[in-house]
Amino acid sequence: MKAIQLLATDFNATLRQAQPIMEELNSWLSSASDIQSSSEHNDVDPRGPMLLGGHIVKVFLFRAILRPFIARTDNVRNNTPLGTQEAEARRLARVGAQACVANFTAFTLDLKSTWLRGFWPFCTSP
Repeated sequence: MKAIQLLATDFNATLRQAQPIMEELNSWLSSASDIQSSSEHNDVDPRGPMLLGGHIVKVFLFRAILRPFIARTDNVRNNTPLGTQEAEARRLARVGAQACVANFTAFTLDLKSTWLRGFWPFCTSP
């Protein structure tokens, strides 16, 4: 809880913590999406839930990255100006979050039935 409280107000510490996780996640997502599935058309393909989980973790990371800037918005309203570095970091975080949401939306639009079949009740399977 103490670490969350510290990271929620310090964008530099949040970025230091999130950057290696984001790099590893991006590497994992690119390698996982390149793996060809060996499952039959009617079988459950395990890549879908794994890729979905990867995208969800990425959304949570951007949520954590944006949190200090939201907390800082209250201080900006009190006439405390943003520093140049903080303003640029905020802009880059917003651009990254927008790209993350666009990728997540594109992923969900391209979901395949074999990726979701494991979540459907057996009585609805064809």
